[in-house]
Order: sequence, then C-alpha cells, then structure tokens
Amino acid sequence: FYLRYACLWHRAPVNQWEVRLLGNALISASVRLFGYHEWAAALPSLCASLTILLTVLAACRNLGTVGQAWWAGLLTATLPVEVTNATIISAHAVMAGFMAPGTLAFVLAPESTLARRVAAVCLPLGVVSHLNGAYYAAALLAAALIVD
Repeated sequence: FYLRYACLWHRAPVNQWEVRLLGNALISASVRLFGYHEWAAALPSLCASLTILLTVLAACRNLGTVGQAWWAGLLTATLPVEVTNATIISAHAVMAGFMAPGTLAFVLAPESTLARRVAAVCLPLGVVSHLNGAYYAAALLAAALIVD
C-alpha cells in the first residue's frame, strides 16, 4: 500500500496507509531518485534505523563509557524489531527515526536552545510520519510535566 501510493500519488489519500504523507513522500523520493527497486523503497526505513542506532550510541556515550555505548549499539542493531523495521517499507520506522533524536535532545539537554529546536522539529515530524507518534509524544510530555 505504501509503495503503490508513493509511486502513483494520483489522488487524495483514502485509507490509513496513504494518509502517512511524510513516509510516503520519502519512499516516493527514494524510488524516483534510485529507480523502482525494493531496496530503494526500503531506504527511508533503513536510514531511520541508522538514525536510531546513532541516537542510542550518542545517548549511551553521553551517559556511560565508549564500551557501554558499543554494547548498546550492538544490542540495538540486532534486535529483531529493528532488523525488521530496517528492511521493510513502513512509515512506522520513519516515525521512530524522527522520535529517537527528538527524545534524546528533549531529555538530555533541555536547557540548550539547539536541543530544544531539534526536539521541536523531530517530534512533530515523527507524529506526521505516523499518527501513533502522537501517543509517544503525549506520554513524553506528560512525563516531563510530572518530573518538572
């Protein structure tokens, strides 16, 4: 459903797969740029998975040692859900790819203007990618209000 709508884009979205416009736009751009191949359609999900891995490495390096960061990165890279999300055509993976750096910026450096801007851009883009991100963002903001 994602690939068909991303490649045709011939009408307004009519179902739950087509309304995930940012994910579909990234799939469409990748297919137009690299040709109609399965790997090209899955490239946005793969990039999102790489973003999650880099976010885990950065968070663990900030909170621990280099060795701990590498072990956390290895664990993240081999999780079945992460391997699956990196290799399928899905807007959910794109959502997670935006939510991870937004959360890291929001949690680790709330006093930084740059971090606030990164969070303010990434978290809404995650919600636009897949509406399930709204639940995550709401829970994150509720936790921030409780802690604050």
